Amino acid sequence: MFSKYLILAGIATYTYYNYMSILKWSNQCYRWLIKIECLNPSYLNKVVQINDKVYYHITLKGRQFITIRKEYDIDTYEQFSKKMALPNGPDNILEADITKTDGSIIDVLDDMKLLCGPYVDQCTKKNKDWIFTYIVDEYNELAKIADIENLSIELINGDTIKLT
Repeated sequence: MFSKYLILAGIATYTYYNYMSILKWSNQCYRWLIKIECLNPSYLNKVVQINDKVYYHITLKGRQFITIRKEYDIDTYEQFSKKMALPNGPDNILEADITKTDGSIIDVLDDMKLLCGPYVDQCTKKNKDWIFTYIVDEYNELAKIADIENLSIELINGDTIKLT
C-alpha cells in the first residue's frame, strides 16, 4: 500500500517540476493528430434546389460551406486558407447586412460565412443572383429578390463588399 503512494508521489513530483515540457509534448501530439486526414473529412452534406438553382452544402476540413460547384479541391482550399492576402474568408467577415427597399436591415452574417465559399471568391457581382436567391429563401422577411436593395459585407481589413 505504501509503495502505491510512493509511486504516486513520484509521478506528482515529476509532473510538478516538468509541467512545461509535458505541455509542449502534449501540444506536439495534438498538432500531429489534427493533421491526420481522417479527423478532418471532406464530403458533400446535402443538395438543395431552390427555383432553378442548385446549392451544395459541403464540409471541407471541418468547415461548412454552401456553393454552386459540386467539385472542390482540398489542396486549393488549403492554399487559400493559408494566404492572408485574401481577406474575404469566413473568419474575416465582421458584419453582413441586407438593406431592404423599405429601409429595414436584416443581419445575414451567419449565412454569408457559409456562402463565401471554400475558394474565397463567391461574394462577387457575378454570383449575386444565386446568393440573393438563397437569402430570399432563407429569410421570411423577404418575399422576392426585388425586396433586397443591397447586401453589404464588412471585412476585417476595413474593406466593404456591396452587392446591389
